Amino acid sequence: MGDSTGISGVVSRGGAAVDRAYVTVKDPDGNFTGERRTEVGGEGRFQFHLGPGRWVVEAKAAGSEPVLHELELAAGEQADVRIDLR
Repeated sequence: MGDSTGISGVVSRGGAAVDRAYVTVKDPDGNFTGERRTEVGGEGRFQFHLGPGRWVVEAKAAGSEPVLHELELAAGEQADVRIDLR
């Protein structure tokens, strides 16, 4: 992927992919950067192209509490994020 920096991952609940989960990314100051929704009948996957730095990923879906995941990306890094909703 060359110099691409970003995150990709899966939203699950109890080991099963979550359809229609909302995944948002914010910077450490809480500024909104982007939002994705996992597909119905999909694998619960999401992807964001981001710059290097610190990021906060939040996933939420009906019947679950929101889950936050913080990470730091280096230039050219592709991070894989697994989020298990409760």
